[in-house]
Amino acid sequence: MSNRARGYIASGEFNGNRMPQHLQNQIVKSYCDVNGLEFVLSRAEYWINGGTNCQLWAALKEGFGDIVFFSVWQLPNSKEDREKIYEFCIQSHIILHFA
Repeated sequence: MSNRARGYIASGEFNGNRMPQHLQNQIVKSYCDVNGLEFVLSRAEYWINGGTNCQLWAALKEGFGDIVFFSVWQLPNSKEDREKIYEFCIQSHIILHFA
């Protein structure tokens, strides 16, 4: 999927903050434009007690080589969960970006 990048945004609070989804999408799209990536509509995570098991893993398994997060704070709080994501990305040649 060459330079196509899936956006990844949050539907709830992360790191004690909320940001409307439409603004997150605009920032992610702007990041893609500046960095020569073709923006593909974002997956919005359902934040339940800081969990990112649904949409994040769905985005990672879609086959895109780039995933653009609105914020680094959207990664799981658990070090072990983050390490699983990093390992999956290394094995799958996925680059994580943070707008």
